[in-house]
Amino acid sequence: MDLRQIESVVAVPEEMHFGRAADRLFVSTSVVSQHVSALERELGVRLFERSTRNVRITEAGRSVLLHARAVLAAVNAMKGVTRNQAGGGGELTIAYRPSAGELVATLTADFRREHPGTEVVLLVMTSREVIEAVRNGKVMFGIAQAASDGLDSFVLAHEPLGCLAVHRDHPLSSRDSVCVADLTGQRYIVSQEREYADLHDEIVGFFADVGVSPVFTSFPARREQDVLDLVGAGLGSCLLRTSLVSRRGGGNVVRRPVEGPVPMFHYVLVWRSGEMSLLARSFAEYARVSRATSIEEVGFLPAHEVPQHLELRSPHLG
Repeated sequence: MDLRQIESVVAVPEEMHFGRAADRLFVSTSVVSQHVSALERELGVRLFERSTRNVRITEAGRSVLLHARAVLAAVNAMKGVTRNQAGGGGELTIAYRPSAGELVATLTADFRREHPGTEVVLLVMTSREVIEAVRNGKVMFGIAQAASDGLDSFVLAHEPLGCLAVHRDHPLSSRDSVCVADLTGQRYIVSQEREYADLHDEIVGFFADVGVSPVFTSFPARREQDVLDLVGAGLGSCLLRTSLVSRRGGGNVVRRPVEGPVPMFHYVLVWRSGEMSLLARSFAEYARVSRATSIEEVGFLPAHEVPQHLELRSPHLG
């Protein structure tokens, strides 16, 4: 087992494609395939189910992926220590779910301009993997859907789920806009994956609060594209982030803006309770201040507009 194999095992599920993983690692597709096969032989398990059209990670693969990411984070942390001893600015490790990519890019780019010696290591995970990685000390910070017991946190921003994806033959597809009341009695797609439980509860709770009763249908959808594929197959509709309204649906999928109240996609910064390094404290303070400035500029709603019960403040930040 070597570091190149571990890098390949992390890149493949994050890119969901052997070719894109190879491009990311600057090697050939055959090299990535060899790395994965060698590690599968050594561990005695199958990490991915491969076909000519797609790649699917197995349950064993998910377990290995979490540890592989931790190994890479530890290696990067070790490099950060040596840079610090040589007079560098230190290293931040941040795990986040895919939808937070633009938010993370904005925060880290602005922070590095003020702290030019800082190295930032970013890891893409599901919301629950983010919480676990922070809790286990594998990363310094995480951006998740919700707070978690035992971790310090505050709300960075939220994004309305103001885009409805429907099949092109659905009656709502002919409208210029819709409202959530139109979903009463309609099939609505929710993910049955455990890592999306927080978002599932947010959406179901919202519909209950506003008195709307869709017919919930559960599927093992792990990505937004999985949901869109289900919509395109005519299996139901789904609310997406407002920022996706202007994107082309493709195939049989039509997107329509939603007027009126909608559920929210939350972005919560989390970290371990206890002593923080000067660099970590600086980043947390910077992120808290940035909630009302740079975050709003990239299209997210700032944290001061988040409902009060979600505003979770850290005892270490006052």
